[in-house]
Amino acid sequence: MLSPFNIRPDGTRVFVAPIGDTGTMPLIALNDLAWWVRYIFDNAPSTTGKNLEVASHVATFPEIVETFRHVTGLPAEYKSPSMDEYFALWNGDKIPIASEVPDGKTWESNFRAFFATWRDNIVKRDMKWIASVHPPTTLEKWMRDTGYTGVPAGKFLKNTEDRRNNLIRIRGKVAKL
Repeated sequence: MLSPFNIRPDGTRVFVAPIGDTGTMPLIALNDLAWWVRYIFDNAPSTTGKNLEVASHVATFPEIVETFRHVTGLPAEYKSPSMDEYFALWNGDKIPIASEVPDGKTWESNFRAFFATWRDNIVKRDMKWIASVHPPTTLEKWMRDTGYTGVPAGKFLKNTEDRRNNLIRIRGKVAKL
């Protein structure tokens, strides 16, 4: 989700998400996730049956893009189309998200709901409490530690990686981004 949708010929990374400028996403660095798993095992009596709702950083897409520019020195911008405009950029958005369930939830219906939770700021994290237990990794630190350049490291979604669906971006429509 944090990979640019398009990289223009001039190198500008174009991040696209239908969540507006104020929608927030709780992000978690892999190292922080591992720390919290260890915490759960070490504190089983007090964590059993609880949803800890942890994150490393809660960010807006404008913050992600600004941090990206600061860390990498690369040009980047953020576009926030409507949900309909966003899903029109994809070929295969009506395919099932799980290839094993042909009549199941589609890629679009799954991610439409997913993006709405961010756009509407439904997913909350108590960052003050989180920091009191374990100082989280900042977005800037994560980008520096991972060498993040905005170039996707692999396929988007496991089924795509396994070549079990044909979800691809429609290149002709990307040019306008």
